[in-house]
Amino acid sequence: MRKNDRMKTLTCNGCGRMLVRDKGIFREDFVDLRKNWGYFSRKDTQNHRVILCEDCYDRLTGLLAIPPQIEEETELLAL
Repeated sequence: MRKNDRMKTLTCNGCGRMLVRDKGIFREDFVDLRKNWGYFSRKDTQNHRVILCEDCYDRLTGLLAIPPQIEEETELLAL
């Protein structure tokens, strides 16, 4: 993930495509995965961040032995 021009864009770690922010809103959704590694890992003291566009998320989760748990939202909040 690269920050570009004060977060006007993000770059998908999977495919390298730029995710663009317009008027303060990203025009497509993405996964923002962050992990602060701790004791008992080989990455102790490291902080990782991965940005995935929806297509890359679908491709990655398709490789998992157990698919992600999915729950439908029944109420959507209007801003």
